[in-house]
Amino acid sequence: MAAPTIHRQNPEEIFELLRKVGEGSYGTVWEARNKKTGDICAVKK
Repeated sequence: MAAPTIHRQNPEEIFELLRKVGEGSYGTVWEARNKKTGDICAVKK
């Protein structure tokens, strides 16, 4: 059985970054809006 294919996209193609929420050792967390649905979420970049 083959492993499923993973498709990676640049988060900036999917989300509009609104503001920086925090920063740490593993990256920066942004409040973002999904461009298709308008949903607000957090994105680590």
